[in-house]
Amino acid sequence: MLFFLVGHVVQELLDPSRTDQKSFVGLAFKLEAGKFGQLTYFRIYQGRLGRGSTIVNSRTWKRTRVQRLVRMHANRMEDIEEAYAGDICATFGLECASGDTFLSDASRKLALENIYVPKPVVSMAMKPKSKKDADNFLKALNRFCKEDPTFHREYNVEAKEVIVSGMGELQLEVYAQRMKAEYNCEVELGKPKVAFRETLTEKCAFDYWHRKQTGGHGQYGRVIGVCEPLPANQNLDLVFVDECIGTNVPKQFMPAIDKGFREACQKGPLIGAPVTGIRFRLKDGAHHIVDSSEIAFILAAKFAMNDVFSDGRWHILEPVMKIEATCPTEFQGSVMAALNKRQAVIISTDLIENFFSVICEAPLNCMFGFITELRSLTEGKGEYSMEYSRYAPLRPEIAEQLINESSRAQSEVSNRTSKLHIHMTDRGGFHGGFGSNAFADATAAFAETGGGFDPGVGFAEAGFASSGGFADSSGGGFRGGGFGFSRGGGSGGFGRSAFYGSGRGGRGGRGRGSRGRGRGGRGGARGKEGAKEWVPVTKLGRLVKDGKIKTLEEIYLHSLPIKEFEIIDFLLGEQLKDDVLKIMPVQKQTRAGQRTRFKAFVAIGDYNGHVGLGVKCSKEVATAIRGAIIAAKLSVIPVRRGYWGNKIGKPHTVPCKVTGKCGSVLVRLIPAPKGTGIVSAPVPKKLLQMAGIDDCYTCAKGSTGTLGNFAKATYAAIAATYSYLTPDLWKGAALTRSPYQAFAEFLKSNPLSVAQEKD
Repeated sequence: MLFFLVGHVVQELLDPSRTDQKSFVGLAFKLEAGKFGQLTYFRIYQGRLGRGSTIVNSRTWKRTRVQRLVRMHANRMEDIEEAYAGDICATFGLECASGDTFLSDASRKLALENIYVPKPVVSMAMKPKSKKDADNFLKALNRFCKEDPTFHREYNVEAKEVIVSGMGELQLEVYAQRMKAEYNCEVELGKPKVAFRETLTEKCAFDYWHRKQTGGHGQYGRVIGVCEPLPANQNLDLVFVDECIGTNVPKQFMPAIDKGFREACQKGPLIGAPVTGIRFRLKDGAHHIVDSSEIAFILAAKFAMNDVFSDGRWHILEPVMKIEATCPTEFQGSVMAALNKRQAVIISTDLIENFFSVICEAPLNCMFGFITELRSLTEGKGEYSMEYSRYAPLRPEIAEQLINESSRAQSEVSNRTSKLHIHMTDRGGFHGGFGSNAFADATAAFAETGGGFDPGVGFAEAGFASSGGFADSSGGGFRGGGFGFSRGGGSGGFGRSAFYGSGRGGRGGRGRGSRGRGRGGRGGARGKEGAKEWVPVTKLGRLVKDGKIKTLEEIYLHSLPIKEFEIIDFLLGEQLKDDVLKIMPVQKQTRAGQRTRFKAFVAIGDYNGHVGLGVKCSKEVATAIRGAIIAAKLSVIPVRRGYWGNKIGKPHTVPCKVTGKCGSVLVRLIPAPKGTGIVSAPVPKKLLQMAGIDDCYTCAKGSTGTLGNFAKATYAAIAATYSYLTPDLWKGAALTRSPYQAFAEFLKSNPLSVAQEKD
């Protein structure tokens, strides 16, 4: 007995009699690529289907004429003239998807109940072994996705790879073998990944007020409510409930709030898995008659969910599979032990003749490789089947392991993007310089007394002021009020030389360490004498030092990676100025426990079209500042500047509207008329000034109180200006070679040793 949905409200019972008195109703339940095109399998539930009949797809309402009707016998076709209710037949030339309903009477507007398709529980990375097979690889993916509704594919932008998902490891391996057999495309499969989910364990209230009103049309929206977990049988659903009374939140903004809620649930707080099994109850809110908009309420809902992520209690869900294993009775003990080892819960067992069968439930994460173990234990006589059952909470020890792996992966990504290439001298010092302003701007930072920090002296006068500091511009010992030690001015400063080397200064004199006033001796002269000349260790460094490459723009044009910060010093030299944006203490988890570290944010630029940003965390403030300056030099970028209105004088603003994003912070730079100045918060203003931009409007949203994300988002927006270079379409363009190709003979004539070569 099958029911028929009419307008998703009324149900109608179909007539299974084998006559043509009722209109035709059929279900396309399988698609297959045949020799004559797509072969569509039908199950007829009512009426008659004959060759030459016209049928309608109830999903697309497209009419199609049945040119050929066949009955399948394995892989052999038998042409037939007609088929009635209860028959299974096939035809060619239909544009449809698996599960579509076909009718002969389009006026009824009916649709059969959808076939239940469970969500994928296993995913793998898949890529062709040879680049020449990319076209066949895409054709195969498109075909398999169309034929099998349980097979999905998506492109991971971060990893730059195709991810395929299905109901099990075996299904994905079968599709990989079919690609090789049917499309002559060999593929590589990555490690299977389980489709975990994250859910809430108890209620969590939220009240988020999104305001961005700076004159003119702004953004305004407030949402108040509670998030609560759904029952276990609904732990894959997301439910939005409007419980608002009155007009505080107009009804036209409800879809926007629902959209923001669902977008925020795409990535959870623990391991980045999708969030499911929660109900978003909106109880109240507020709106503005002018500034409220859909985007404002979308953002309000997303940020409200971020608060729930921070304040709520969350746990991870894993898919549990129903397993039926069969083997000879002589292997019963071994198979049961293998299932128990994989955290299986036995539901029932049975003995049929000389075979033993067991039905159980086990986490999918524990079942990878079970078929190999089963065949090994049973001498190849055992077999099993597995299907999705439900999602259940993950064991705490496994959840903790997944969270640690996720945190480690995120930290590795951040470390790769901010990796410092620091060359050390024989004495362990830094080979290369750091400029003079960053250290000269640091005043009264710490006073070390007896091996520890003196709380009465450290961070004196609000941390870092603007006089004295680590070393003066002549590179002598410690001067001014900063970094005084109990035994005097230290054993030398950081001297400067023509190549910005880091020669070691002389031994400092005696001083009053408790007040941080140690006065350095004659360390500067010895620092200059000890400075070492820059010896490039990369191809790019050799080309720069020998004058083959004269500008940073030439390096950036060919996307050549800069691995030596001395390249920036050589090209920009004295023009570079650096500024310590902030130094903050942070807590780091080490093997010895929680320890205090210091994170330095340093901006560097020449105030004429070049800017860089560096971040470094270290045990000591001095080391953090040095590392941040090196990171900033390695990240220096050329900045494109433009005009607002007439092209009078020098370029003074950004070429067009550009946007940068980091974390939850989004910064937008907008061109401004000449004489406007930089309308911005202090951090973006400093970066824009160092980039040589005189006039600019800015707007920002997100957690701008987080200086790191705020500065990085501004830096990303400034970097985006380089792509807005307007070409002269009437001017002939000549193909230019990369410097590595243009000066290949020079590089061959002066080769580096294998130990020195870094490219």
